[in-house]
Amino acid sequence: MCDNGMVPAAYQYQPLRFENAIRLVHIHPARSRRAPILCDISHANTEARYEALSYAWGDPELSRRVILKEHSCTIRITESLHNALLHLRQADRVRVIWADGICIHQADNSERNHQVQLMARIYQCARRVIVWLGGNDPVTDYGFSVLQCIAECQNRSFTVGVIVRGVLKPMIEESSKAHWYQIA
Repeated sequence: MCDNGMVPAAYQYQPLRFENAIRLVHIHPARSRRAPILCDISHANTEARYEALSYAWGDPELSRRVILKEHSCTIRITESLHNALLHLRQADRVRVIWADGICIHQADNSERNHQVQLMARIYQCARRVIVWLGGNDPVTDYGFSVLQCIAECQNRSFTVGVIVRGVLKPMIEESSKAHWYQIA
């Protein structure tokens, strides 16, 4: 809601003006994860300093709003992207990222097709690529503990059979129950 009690308008995408133009999201800092996400969107080229976010879109019906501070409006994003932004937001400084769910005008087929063609370059030129696998849940936590165990086992003299029987087999059995595994 705006200060005047009215719901802010939806963001109106401005056309990208040059061949390698992209949009970047500037996530404003917040000390609390519960604080609303405040962002700004800017136009840039792939040579700008930014981080690229790769994430699973999730259910498009589950959407959340983020506030575009500079434009006094909101934009709807998937719950998955919203959760990623909550976790990636810094406490004390603006973070600049490229995330397709915000940076590409999804309702404009021409722009979307052009931006999809640029995606390899967008990821290559990013300072860092962040892969968001989701929040904590038992299966994700277990998967990361397995990866950590495998990394530690590489420093010891464990055989492959021990790793497969003791680590990978239970992980595969457990992950086959997960929602993301069943979709794939």
